[in-house]
Amino acid sequence: FSTGRCLAGPYSAPGINATVSIDGFSLNRLATRSRFFLSTFKSKKKPEISIIMNCYNGEQYLRKSLSSIINQTYKNWELIFWDNCSTDQSKKIFKTFKDKRLKYFKSNKYQKLYKARNNAIKKSKGRYISFIDTDDWWLKNRLTIQFFYDIHYFRL
Repeated sequence: FSTGRCLAGPYSAPGINATVSIDGFSLNRLATRSRFFLSTFKSKKKPEISIIMNCYNGEQYLRKSLSSIINQTYKNWELIFWDNCSTDQSKKIFKTFKDKRLKYFKSNKYQKLYKARNNAIKKSKGRYISFIDTDDWWLKNRLTIQFFYDIHYFRL
């Protein structure tokens, strides 16, 4: 699941509904344990997790994707939104969300995904990195569960 600063974990995409378990633990059981575990952390000014979202004409699902990030039960994160020269309404949709954790950056020219993500990572301040695409959305406790899982099992 985890390499370096990356977090991976349960998420949803258009048309996909799945029940997810990690090493035999149901999401509900992990969520209960992680709420207890994460309640021991003190709030920090620096985000613990930087979420990277690369966007190229992603307006169709962007509202749902951004809402799923804002509604996370774990709150110590930042979103690095990398606009990869979109020609649709992506920027306008992004700007309708008023949250200081959302950070907008626009590329000077279109870049391949790996390069766009690397440039977005350079703007990040979090200890860990997580990726989401504009057509994906997360369960509300995705970051809580994944953060607990990575800390507990990988001793990050």
